[in-house]
Amino acid sequence: GTFAEAAALGRFACELPPDPTASIRRIYLGLAAALAGNYVSAANSLKLVNDPSLGDEHCALQALAQTLVDMGQAAPVDRRTLFRERQPRLRTALSVVAHTRNRTLRRVRCYCAWRMARLGGGIRSWLFVAEQL
Repeated sequence: GTFAEAAALGRFACELPPDPTASIRRIYLGLAAALAGNYVSAANSLKLVNDPSLGDEHCALQALAQTLVDMGQAAPVDRRTLFRERQPRLRTALSVVAHTRNRTLRRVRCYCAWRMARLGGGIRSWLFVAEQL
C-alpha cells in the first residue's frame, strides 16, 4: 500500500477503544505525520500519548517525533536555538533507536535526523546529525 493508505489505517486504529498498544500506535502515527510535514496532525497524535510503561525505544521515537513537530511549528528564526537545546535529548533518542533490530525504525531515525537538520539550518545542525548517524 501507499503511505496515505497506511496513515489512514493508522488513524482508524487510533479511533478504536484504548488498549495496551494505543500509545504506540499514536507515536507511529505522529511520527509519520511529522515526517510528512503535517505538524498539526502529528502534534494532535502525540499529545494523546500517556503511557508510563512505554519502553526506551518507543520513548525515543516519541522524543524524535515531538522534536520534529516542535521544530516544524517554530518560527524559522527560533529553530536553530530549539535544535541546540534539544541536542542532548536527541543524542540519547537517536542512540536508542540506532540499536534496535528493526531496520525500518533505523531508517525512520535517519529520516527524522535529516529532516531536523534541514529545519534547524546551519552547519552545526548538519554536523550534529552526521555525527549521530
